[in-house]
Amino acid sequence: MASWPNARQWLFSLKAFAAAMLALYIALALGLPESAAHHTAPGRQATACAQADVAGSAPSPVTSR
Repeated sequence: MASWPNARQWLFSLKAFAAAMLALYIALALGLPESAAHHTAPGRQATACAQADVAGSAPSPVTSR
């Protein structure tokens, strides 16, 4: 049967949560753009930001044979 986490495990969890929330706050405060994964999700319409990314991108170095 599982037991409750000890004090060291609680402290680690709280520090990890605080670090994640700090990273989120910094990203939102700096106005960072959305991730590329968000723009390429299947079934989603392209946003103005995604369209600008595609229009300004260089051609892919990978070529098919």
